[in-house]
Amino acid sequence: MASEQSIDTMALNVLLRQTREAQHLTLDTVSSQLNMSLQQLSRLESDDLEPTTMTPFERGYVRNYAAMLNIPTEQIEHYFPSNQVVSDLHSVQRYYSFDDKKPFFARPAGRSFIYLLGIAVVALLLWLLWPKNTTSQPSPQPEAQLLSPIQSPGSSTDSSAQ
Repeated sequence: MASEQSIDTMALNVLLRQTREAQHLTLDTVSSQLNMSLQQLSRLESDDLEPTTMTPFERGYVRNYAAMLNIPTEQIEHYFPSNQVVSDLHSVQRYYSFDDKKPFFARPAGRSFIYLLGIAVVALLLWLLWPKNTTSQPSPQPEAQLLSPIQSPGSSTDSSAQ
């Protein structure tokens, strides 16, 4: 960094701007990498930047910007007042332990279950829709039924009985 001031006394906006310029980065490049608007970045590098009145979100923007510029976190943190409680993810994780379990169907066993269930449904549909082979009792020939006379149960086919 080409500056006569030491890092401790340099304003935060000057530190950010000089580091970005030393790395030959434009505001457009930085805004696309951080998904921030040019207005937000210009405000972080402007002379109106007052770190003591920043919201936690704005501090997060500064931290992300500094991390992208490879500025150590310790250099950035001394700009923020220490009497305010600013939580970071690591302090929250120390007090609360959350199980980071995936849902059942996102795990390999769940995916295998879904695949087997799909195969079972396809097999069931094939079994239900497959044509049935009924060769156990042959049906009478349709032509023979049409040509034979209709007989009543009490009548006999013997013509000699008349």
